[in-house]
Amino acid sequence: MYAKILTISILIITLITLGIFSTKTSNKNKEPQIITTPILNPENIKRFNIDKMPQLPIITSDKSTTTKITTTIEINKNNLKFSPKFINSLNMDFVFVSIKEEGFYIQRTEVTQGQWLKVMGYNPSRFKECGDNCPVELVSWNDIQAFIKQVNMLEKTDKYRMPTEAEWEFVCNNQFPEEILKNLNSYAWYLENSAYKTHPVAKKKPNKVGVYDIWGNVKEWCQIRDGGYSFGDIVETKQPIRGSSCFNNLKETNCNYRVLSSIDFKDSSLGFRLVKML
Repeated sequence: MYAKILTISILIITLITLGIFSTKTSNKNKEPQIITTPILNPENIKRFNIDKMPQLPIITSDKSTTTKITTTIEINKNNLKFSPKFINSLNMDFVFVSIKEEGFYIQRTEVTQGQWLKVMGYNPSRFKECGDNCPVELVSWNDIQAFIKQVNMLEKTDKYRMPTEAEWEFVCNNQFPEEILKNLNSYAWYLENSAYKTHPVAKKKPNKVGVYDIWGNVKEWCQIRDGGYSFGDIVETKQPIRGSSCFNNLKETNCNYRVLSSIDFKDSSLGFRLVKML
């Protein structure tokens, strides 16, 4: 009896021992599991909103850099080549905008009556009582070319021009329309809040680029190409008008409005802003 029990016990112990050994051997031969972790996107590291940036000096350097300056700026403090904002000698305020591998400066406000008067010596605007800080209007595309010529002469450069349609639209659409439309009164002068007249620039909130009144106040002249008036043997007799004004209602206040108009056309709802090339 005892001999039978002993035999069974030895058999059970033997089976357990063999099972443990087999499990260890199996684990020993199994390939280790590789666990991957997501890589952080470097585009999300150390990025700053342009409107929160202090004024930065222009630093010249012979060293090649890959500094990017966009509507949100990735900063390389030692090799920053372009100031994100600057004000010229005529008190025109500009902000840097990047499109793909290139960039340009765009005026943060529409050209004012005071700036036009300082450059051209007269004020053509209908809404003169609004003051020097209100947008100049009643200027044709041809008038603006004469203004730009004077600005370039006074600034000793040839870099100032009108924005192309593509540039203007990029800046205008740099904030989701629904974000602005939810609180349009904070961003634009339009029919329902303007009392049928223009208002001083930069009194409403800027868009994400840092540009004011791209929605409302006055519509803006643009140009089809960045070469100016002529293109080869072709002389453009019509140029684009973009945006909306203080006479447009809420539904009409957007970035989509576009019309080609004669280059000698003038209207009290129509102004412009400048671009400066690098």
